[in-house]
Amino acid sequence: VMDTYGQVVFHQSTATFVLALALLFSALIGFVSTIRSLVLDKVERLFNEVVFRNAAFGMLFGILVTAVVQSSSVTTSIAVPLAGAGLISTRQIFPYALGANIGTTVTALLAAMASGSVAGLTVAIAHLLFNVYGIVVIFPFRQVPISLSERFAALALKNRMIPVLFIIGLYLVLPFLFIFFAR
Repeated sequence: VMDTYGQVVFHQSTATFVLALALLFSALIGFVSTIRSLVLDKVERLFNEVVFRNAAFGMLFGILVTAVVQSSSVTTSIAVPLAGAGLISTRQIFPYALGANIGTTVTALLAAMASGSVAGLTVAIAHLLFNVYGIVVIFPFRQVPISLSERFAALALKNRMIPVLFIIGLYLVLPFLFIFFAR
């Protein structure tokens, strides 16, 4: 709006509208930030005080989640964003992932029991025992795989080709070498 001298002036209502809009956005940003911190705090407390309060609970939770979804990949993938957000630590995830490995045996055990075959049940129990014994052997030395994984993750963040080369080496080159030298 122009005044009698040809200068542009804002009406008081326009200034009030702009101020109200700025205050509204500021309040919304503050509200979202506060709610997010409250929810994250409660979720973090739930994980730390209930689900992952010690290794036994973490392992049991890993077994139960994997038995329900019947996929250790899904179970482990659930933990990745939680760790990325800093809600749980690598030390908390380790027993959970070990529990997921035991949980994968539930599917094989159920299938073997449904088949009624002694051979099938033998294989399923061997699968279960292999995972349980593996945990018994590695768990007392859990700091070694945890430290190695943390170092590898730090390297992978510095150079994105490292995980790609690792996957190629582990899943293509290493099996090829075993096949080649086993002949």
